[in-house]
Amino acid sequence: MQIFRRSGRARFSFAAGVLSMALVLAGCGSDAGVSADNPFVGDPKWDELISAAQKDGELVIYGRPDPGLRAVADEFQELFGVKVTTTLGREELQTRIENERKKGIYSVDVMVDGNSGIYSFYKQGFLAPVEPMLLDEVKDPKLWNCVGCDLTGPLPFIDPENSHVLRLVNAKVPIGMYNTKLVKPEQLKSFDDLITPDLAGNIGLKDPHGGSGAFNVDFLRAMVGDDFVGKLYSQNSSTVIKDSRQLEEEVLRGTSSLIVAPTGTTPVDVEPLKEQGQPVEYIWDLDGAKYDGGVFSTGLLIEYFKNAPNPGAAALFFNWLMTKQGAQSFAENLNFPSTRADLDNSWIAAKESIPEDGKKYIDPASWKSTEKLMSDGYFQELIGLTGIKR
Repeated sequence: MQIFRRSGRARFSFAAGVLSMALVLAGCGSDAGVSADNPFVGDPKWDELISAAQKDGELVIYGRPDPGLRAVADEFQELFGVKVTTTLGREELQTRIENERKKGIYSVDVMVDGNSGIYSFYKQGFLAPVEPMLLDEVKDPKLWNCVGCDLTGPLPFIDPENSHVLRLVNAKVPIGMYNTKLVKPEQLKSFDDLITPDLAGNIGLKDPHGGSGAFNVDFLRAMVGDDFVGKLYSQNSSTVIKDSRQLEEEVLRGTSSLIVAPTGTTPVDVEPLKEQGQPVEYIWDLDGAKYDGGVFSTGLLIEYFKNAPNPGAAALFFNWLMTKQGAQSFAENLNFPSTRADLDNSWIAAKESIPEDGKKYIDPASWKSTEKLMSDGYFQELIGLTGIKR
C-alpha cells in the first residue's frame, strides 16, 4: 500500500525504450543490454562499474515485502542489463542469512531492512563497508540532507563507521490514525487527550515485546515522558496487539477508536485506505510533546554483505542508488521523502510527512537509539514502563 502519490510524469521512461533496441555498448567492455544512450555510459568510471557488474551477471537483493522494491530492482536491471533476483520477506530472511553464514554459504549481495535486523548483522560482522566503493560524485556531503536524522557522519549512513548502512529516505511519521466516525479532530489536541476516560480501553497499541513495539514505547517516552507511557498502556492493556495490520483493521472495524503506533502504522499504510473512502485520518501532531515529531526510515535501510557473490553488481547498484536518478527511483517507488538534497519531494501527497528544517525532531531509529534499545536492560526497562506482560 502507498501513501505518497507518484507524479504524473514519465519517470526515466527512456530506459525501457532504448534498452529494447538491444544496442551493444561500445568501448565499455560489456555485453548487449546497455544502450549507448544510457546517461551513465561514456564516463570511464561508470563504464568500469558497468563492465564489472555485467561480468557478475546478477545482483541478489533481499528486502521487506514491498512491491516498490521490486520496481527499483527492475529499473536497475533495465538500465544496466544486470539480472536482479529479489526475495521479499521479514524475519524469515534474517534467519535464513544467519543460518547460511554459519554454513559458509554466501548467497546475498544487498539487503533492505529495518534497524534491529541490520544492527544484528553489523554486530555479527556480516556487513561490508559501502563507502569505499562509491564514486566521489555521489558522496559529496552537500548532496545529502537527512533532516532530523541523528547520523554518525556527513554522509547518509547510520552506523558508527559512517560507511555500512545507507539511509536514502526519511519521513516524519504520524503519531497514529483514528476512525473519523468515532473520534472528532477536536478531541485530539494534546497527548493528554489520549489518556482521558473517553478513550480509555479504545486505543490500539503495538505489543512492546516486539521490535517496532519497543521503538514505539521509546518514542513516546522521549516525546511525552514515563508517566504518560504508564497511563496509556495501563488504560489500554486489553487492546495491545502484536501485528500492525491487525491494528489498522481494529480501527477500520471500529473495534478501536484510534491507534498510537509511530513505527507500526505509517502514511504508506493509511493513504490508500483514505482513497478508498475508509473513515480514517492521521494524527500528525499533539500538544504537550518535547519534540516536533519523530523521523524514521521505516525498514528501508540498505546494507551490503561481506563475501557477497556479486561485488561488481553491488558496487554499480549502490552508486546508482546515490545518483539523483537512482535516489529518486528509490524514494518514489518506496513512497518516502529522499535524503538527497537536490531532489524535489513536492510529488508527495502527505506534505506533513516531509521533515522541515528548523524543527526539533527525535530520531528513535538512529544507531544510538537502536543500540540502547537492543540492550536487554533498557528493553526490560521499557517493558516495565508499560506494565504489559507476555
